[in-house]
Amino acid sequence: MNMFKLSKAGINVNEGLKRFSGNAQLYERFLDKFPLDPNYAAMGESVKAKDARAAFAAAHALKGVAGNLSMTRLYTDLVPLVEVFRKGSLDTGGLWEPVSHDYEEIIQALQETE
Repeated sequence: MNMFKLSKAGINVNEGLKRFSGNAQLYERFLDKFPLDPNYAAMGESVKAKDARAAFAAAHALKGVAGNLSMTRLYTDLVPLVEVFRKGSLDTGGLWEPVSHDYEEIIQALQETE
């Protein structure tokens, strides 16, 4: 686990380790599974399908995963996007781009630390 690259991608590794009771192997295992989480893709597909309810469900679930793994930047950027979808709107304004950027940065950092 390259803590520098993960931190640079907006992951608070120290906080994540605390959430996992200091078990670095377990935390790393969950981080490694993050790219398999379907919620980011489901959120995008739901927006394309103009389904705010499904977009909300996927964004809310992704926010939970990001919070549990201490992906602080992604979590913070998801909060306002989740609220847009919660209201039944698909007008994401400029809220989608930071989430997308954060997500891609995390995926890249995780691939580089393998």
